[in-house]
Amino acid sequence: MTGEDKTESGELHPRLNVVHEAGLFQGRLGFHRAIVLLEEGTTEFSNIYGVEQIRFKNIREVFGDVVASIYREFPRFRGLGNRAS
Repeated sequence: MTGEDKTESGELHPRLNVVHEAGLFQGRLGFHRAIVLLEEGTTEFSNIYGVEQIRFKNIREVFGDVVASIYREFPRFRGLGNRAS
């Protein structure tokens, strides 16, 4: 989630549709398997607590953390990105 909407007080908030979609993922995958990527400086939404968060300044810097989390929660995907076409 990135800070796309700025309030009058200067706070950055993610778009509401993105927060909604995160909730859909939480409902489908469960709190233990859902991951939220949260840009530093972006205000957290109220029901983010209990969900794994990966915070970032530059999304490229956390790519390995994201992949590791996916492989941990979905081991059957391990190695799929290494297949030759």
